[in-house]
Amino acid sequence: MLDYNRGVNIHEDQQMILFFERLLERVAAIASIKNAFKAYKWRQSRPQLPIYEIIEKRAANCIQSIWSDWKIKKRMIALQSMKHHIDRIDSNVLYIE
Repeated sequence: MLDYNRGVNIHEDQQMILFFERLLERVAAIASIKNAFKAYKWRQSRPQLPIYEIIEKRAANCIQSIWSDWKIKKRMIALQSMKHHIDRIDSNVLYIE
């Protein structure tokens, strides 16, 4: 893509600038990462509002609740499997190795 410098006098030498699409994509990616990092650093430098503390506590509670439910579900599956194996025993005598 060619772009001519509009500020140059047409009677003088014109400056021709070449932009390659891949280079522009890389520059755009770098700029977006840099802007995101700058915004992150700015947010970290600001004192937190009480609403953000409430949101963080609620998120932590949700994660803990899901983790606890997952552990309970796994335990119930294990106990159900054990019960299934015990129910298959026909003998009155149990031998433990």
